[in-house]
Amino acid sequence: MHLTWNDLTVNFDDYRADDLLSDWYWLFPHPMHLFLISAIGDMFLQAHHDDAGIYWLNVGTGELTYIADSIAEFKVAIAKPENLNLWFIPQLIGNLKLSGLYLDKGQCYSYKVPPFLNGSVEVSNFAPCSLSVHFCLLGQLYKQIKDLPDGTVITKISVNDATVKSDT
Repeated sequence: MHLTWNDLTVNFDDYRADDLLSDWYWLFPHPMHLFLISAIGDMFLQAHHDDAGIYWLNVGTGELTYIADSIAEFKVAIAKPENLNLWFIPQLIGNLKLSGLYLDKGQCYSYKVPPFLNGSVEVSNFAPCSLSVHFCLLGQLYKQIKDLPDGTVITKISVNDATVKSDT
């Protein structure tokens, strides 16, 4: 299946970036500017300080990784197949589309069970989800379990529904 850049990314123009970022602020070492969202719901951010570095927020693992020194360097990096495959997972996006899962405006593919809760990165574990619900829920969930030792049995999680923004 031939994929375009529009298949690998989602438009978030109808959202306030601060609303999408709010449940992840606790993870950021300094203020960040959201400039790109992948179709699998990861964020690409630019620091708001002197180094203006580029970060990848992998919401499935809850990891924030420094990936480039500038937007120009990021553009060079995504042209490398290994980075494109890691950050945007085009094979998975193609398989999701082939399985009949398509995104509507304001949606990304979201985990039914995120990898940080032992979910898999396969077609059966994804569903279209609104951007606001995706980022809100995963940010709140990861914050609650981030300091638990591997193998800890999780018996309770909670979600602050007041922060889940409606898309209507």
